[in-house]
Amino acid sequence: MGIEKERARRSRGKAILNLVGLFFSLAGSILLFCSLTLKSSNFRLVEKSDGGVAICLNGKLVASGFGGPLIVTTDTCPDDWKHTGPTPEIIAERPTYVPWGLGFIIIGFGLQLPSAFAAMKER
Repeated sequence: MGIEKERARRSRGKAILNLVGLFFSLAGSILLFCSLTLKSSNFRLVEKSDGGVAICLNGKLVASGFGGPLIVTTDTCPDDWKHTGPTPEIIAERPTYVPWGLGFIIIGFGLQLPSAFAAMKER
């Protein structure tokens, strides 16, 4: 009977660690969500007819190349540039939240590892 109590105590402890880890991961995710935003950029990525990729800025070809040389030029963009959307930029509006958010996610992951290892052992 003492062995079963010990197993139940360990199982409860791992469940509590798992739950605390889940809350740490959730808090880290919320911090990252609140700190990072998306903004439209001025440039567009366009696939050319030869399979290459071009970076266009205000209708001008800035850089071109894929699987070949990278060319920087001021030529006009390929015809498809008007049909593509602007490339998003990720901006950290609150940069102090980023390391805290990542740290909380890592701590949460670490707290959930013991129960994951225990589940792998049981199989």
